[in-house]
Amino acid sequence: MKKVKPVIKKTPVVIWEKAQSYVGLKQIDASPMNRGAYNKFRGWNVPPEEDHKDKGFIVRYPDGYISWSPTEQFVNSYMKTTAMDFSAALFLMKIGEKVARKGWNGKKMWVTISEGTKSLPANKFWNKHNKAFAKSNGGKADVEPFLTMKNAQGKIQMGWAATQSDMLANDWCIIE
Repeated sequence: MKKVKPVIKKTPVVIWEKAQSYVGLKQIDASPMNRGAYNKFRGWNVPPEEDHKDKGFIVRYPDGYISWSPTEQFVNSYMKTTAMDFSAALFLMKIGEKVARKGWNGKKMWVTISEGTKSLPANKFWNKHNKAFAKSNGGKADVEPFLTMKNAQGKIQMGWAATQSDMLANDWCIIE
């Protein structure tokens, strides 16, 4: 039997000459599903040049858009929200999630971002030095965003800073 070479359309080089490089982070829902099952789910026929047995994932984006991704591309693009690195944990904190290291869960610890505020009145500051600065600054001061931790003692630690170990760990997870 003669082997049939698949037809692969090449993108003209001119398109890539002006292309820039991007890195993307987003939170998605996904489930393993082969290409054939995905096409059946969509009500489509699998094109003859594609293998219906190709392994991959059905993906649902936050806006409800649904697509399919081959396993290799999926694994290279996403990590489980139960085994993330710090960059993914930081991204998720920026969109409002609270996160923790796996070992912290027994102690009910978590970290989140506290949004800063513009023009906070001097009387809202707890610390006398911050209050004095705000008074000398026209009665108010801007507060930058910062990380806060709910620690093992059940207290909020304002201005938490990640250690090198925290930043290099791959055991970050979302806390509900």
